[in-house]
Amino acid sequence: MFESGLEVSDLWETKRVHYTYHGRLEEIDFLKRIYELRNMPSNDPRFPNAEKDIWQHTVNNDDYPNCWVFYDDRFQLEKGSDEAYLKFLCKVFTLLLGMKKDIGGSSLMK
Repeated sequence: MFESGLEVSDLWETKRVHYTYHGRLEEIDFLKRIYELRNMPSNDPRFPNAEKDIWQHTVNNDDYPNCWVFYDDRFQLEKGSDEAYLKFLCKVFTLLLGMKKDIGGSSLMK
């Protein structure tokens, strides 16, 4: 759904729709709702914490790959506990359920 997209039927054709895990929020604002980014380490030695590191690479340079957060060890989504992953997904779907329309204009909850 986030990385590969989701096939959605639209009258006579099927189209692939991609949803961002952070909904309509900026990616860093979404992550700050779950994690204390200022207290997390940076992966880039030029920056003192994860917040500045992530801003640099997602806003300023835009050089992180799509869905990078799922593979970043700081967030423990790929190799961490089920509880960490569930907490993340609960925030994701809380945002999605709050959206009345998806990016294609059709209702997300049919």
